[in-house]
Amino acid sequence: MRLSSLEDKLDFRVATLTIENIYRKGLSFDKSFLEACRKAGVRGTPSAYSLAWRSLLSCYLAEKVMKDNKLENIPLRRKSAFIVAFRLIVVEKKNYSPFIFGGLIPGKFHRILSKLKNVKIDDIIDEDNKVKKLSLLYSHPLWFVEKMVKCLGDRETEKLLKSNEYYFTWLRVNTLKTSIENAMRKLEKEGVRVTLDKDYPILLKVLESKKTIENISLVKRGLVIPQDKASVAVVYALAPSKGKTIIDACAAPGVKTSLIAQLMENKGRIIALDISSSRLAQMKSLLKKLGAKNIDIVQADSAKAHFKIKADKALIDAPCSNSGAIRKDPALRITLRKIDLDKFSRVQFSLVANIVNYANEVVYATCSLAPEEGEEIVSKFKDNLIDLKYLKASSGYGKYAFCKYVRRFFPHLHQSIGFFIAKISL
Repeated sequence: MRLSSLEDKLDFRVATLTIENIYRKGLSFDKSFLEACRKAGVRGTPSAYSLAWRSLLSCYLAEKVMKDNKLENIPLRRKSAFIVAFRLIVVEKKNYSPFIFGGLIPGKFHRILSKLKNVKIDDIIDEDNKVKKLSLLYSHPLWFVEKMVKCLGDRETEKLLKSNEYYFTWLRVNTLKTSIENAMRKLEKEGVRVTLDKDYPILLKVLESKKTIENISLVKRGLVIPQDKASVAVVYALAPSKGKTIIDACAAPGVKTSLIAQLMENKGRIIALDISSSRLAQMKSLLKKLGAKNIDIVQADSAKAHFKIKADKALIDAPCSNSGAIRKDPALRITLRKIDLDKFSRVQFSLVANIVNYANEVVYATCSLAPEEGEEIVSKFKDNLIDLKYLKASSGYGKYAFCKYVRRFFPHLHQSIGFFIAKISL
């Protein structure tokens, strides 16, 4: 494949700007991409999105090549361009055209990339240490790979890292507004081929789509909602039912809140709290669109909030490092930091310690693969854990005696993002 068209040139520029935004501003992939498109003055194309995404899959290896050639201190935009060019020429072995070179990719870069085009990736890595090799090969932080090897072993860790290279799209049918059969029929008419999930009857896996997810009319109208399988499982672990009072302690942006209302058939009461006023404003709009009712929305810090009632159940979908979401947001390959684990774990424990006083049952969940944000948090309540064996997922990490009572979703095992789920009875 020869890269020569104007479209290819624009894709290269947008991909470069996307990666620059991630390094410079720590933005998510989607936000970085949208900002890059605005800066480039173009509408984002699927091909530009894909190129930026793929380039992040080999960004660690590109950084190693830059370091080996004493280029680690080059300007950030040139570094970002090198990462994109490295993906195209060295990893994907594509032919290149002159537009890539000159400007952001000067002659020295050209010579480096050209020499590596026919070199095997393993030879570029040139690393005997297994953990370091996995980190370079799959572009994940070294500390994260070390942690996963300790929890899962070498073989399972490599499967996990590899599975983060692609993402399954799931759609939840909003039965407050349509039936499963009707949703599947209308999706098919829109060119969206789906299959019904065997574990959760309201969940559809997208097999093929002629449209981007946000442009599907059923998504725009709130008849189906993009929601990962593990995220749906969190609410099924809560098991809300009609007539109950539920606290949703970290509710915004409201996707899980709307599913609680859906499973309750809008019959009951939900007290939805979040500390962010802007996120709550977005949540109000979403809940209205989805037809979710009987929800009291409150701006408050759930780690300090006091309630006059004791709810039947509470959900704490706590803020976390998002280490389980790398397959959904490849920017985390760059922005994920070990230091954040301590910060988030303190917040998480304070949330649980407060909310357990105001509900008979509490589901605690995080989109994290780190035990510091999962097993370590609920270990203080290990005698009060309810066995979640009805959730079709893996047990917690084996070093914890109570591991069989909690559940973990893994990208390589469950076609989902990574999630930790525990249920506490008071």
